[in-house]
Amino acid sequence: MAKKIVKRKVKEKRLVFESINIIFFILALLFLIVGYVIVNSSTNLGTILLFLGYTVLIPASLLVKSKRRIEKNQGKERRA
Repeated sequence: MAKKIVKRKVKEKRLVFESINIIFFILALLFLIVGYVIVNSSTNLGTILLFLGYTVLIPASLLVKSKRRIEKNQGKERRA
Protein backbone atom coordinates (compact mmCIF):
# COMPACT_ATOMS: atom_id res chain seq x y z
CA MET A 1 0.00 0.00 0.00
CA ALA A 2 1.17 3.44 -0.82
CA LYS A 3 1.32 5.97 1.95
CA LYS A 4 -0.54 9.19 1.40
CA ILE A 5 1.41 12.32 2.02
CA VAL A 6 -0.79 14.98 3.52
CA LYS A 7 0.30 18.55 3.05
CA ARG A 8 -1.04 20.91 5.61
CA LYS A 9 -1.54 24.55 4.98
CA VAL A 10 0.41 26.54 7.48
CA LYS A 11 -1.05 29.90 8.27
CA GLU A 12 1.61 32.48 8.81
CA LYS A 13 0.86 34.86 11.61
CA ARG A 14 3.36 37.66 11.39
CA LEU A 15 3.27 41.19 12.60
CA VAL A 16 2.98 43.35 9.52
CA PHE A 17 3.46 47.02 10.19
CA GLU A 18 1.66 49.39 7.87
CA SER A 19 1.29 53.14 7.96
CA ILE A 20 -1.51 53.12 10.56
CA ASN A 21 0.62 51.01 12.92
CA ILE A 22 3.59 53.35 12.52
CA ILE A 23 1.39 56.40 13.16
CA PHE A 24 0.05 54.87 16.39
CA PHE A 25 3.57 53.96 17.52
CA ILE A 26 4.96 57.44 16.83
CA LEU A 27 1.98 58.96 18.66
CA ALA A 28 2.68 56.64 21.60
CA LEU A 29 6.32 57.71 21.67
CA LEU A 30 5.28 61.37 21.66
CA PHE A 31 2.85 60.73 24.54
CA LEU A 32 5.62 59.01 26.50
CA ILE A 33 8.21 61.71 25.91
CA VAL A 34 5.81 64.54 26.76
CA GLY A 35 4.49 62.53 29.72
CA TYR A 36 7.94 62.07 31.22
CA VAL A 37 8.75 65.76 30.75
CA ILE A 38 5.50 66.81 32.41
CA VAL A 39 5.85 64.28 35.25
CA ASN A 40 9.06 66.02 36.26
CA SER A 41 7.03 69.19 36.87
CA SER A 42 4.71 67.15 39.15
CA THR A 43 1.33 67.41 37.45
CA ASN A 44 -1.29 64.73 36.93
CA LEU A 45 -1.39 65.28 33.18
CA GLY A 46 1.98 63.60 32.83
CA THR A 47 0.81 60.43 34.54
CA ILE A 48 -2.31 60.34 32.37
CA LEU A 49 -0.22 60.69 29.20
CA LEU A 50 2.11 57.91 30.33
CA PHE A 51 -0.82 55.66 31.18
CA LEU A 52 -2.45 56.24 27.78
CA GLY A 53 0.83 55.74 25.96
CA TYR A 54 1.65 52.43 27.62
CA THR A 55 -1.82 50.90 27.94
CA VAL A 56 -3.66 52.18 24.87
CA LEU A 57 -1.42 53.46 22.10
CA ILE A 58 1.41 50.93 22.12
CA PRO A 59 -0.95 47.91 22.14
CA ALA A 60 -3.08 49.61 19.49
CA SER A 61 -0.01 50.06 17.29
CA LEU A 62 0.58 46.30 17.47
CA LEU A 63 -3.01 45.10 17.11
CA VAL A 64 -4.71 47.43 14.63
CA LYS A 65 -5.17 45.99 11.15
CA SER A 66 -5.72 48.09 8.07
CA LYS A 67 -8.80 47.57 5.90
CA ARG A 68 -6.64 46.37 3.00
CA ARG A 69 -5.10 43.61 5.10
CA ILE A 70 -8.51 42.52 6.44
CA GLU A 71 -9.98 42.36 2.94
CA LYS A 72 -6.93 40.46 1.68
CA ASN A 73 -7.29 37.86 4.45
CA GLN A 74 -11.01 37.46 3.78
CA GLY A 75 -10.30 36.83 0.10
CA LYS A 76 -7.86 34.05 0.98
CA GLU A 77 -10.37 32.41 3.33
CA ARG A 78 -13.08 32.39 0.66
CA ARG A 79 -10.80 30.59 -1.82
CA ALA A 80 -9.93 27.85 0.64
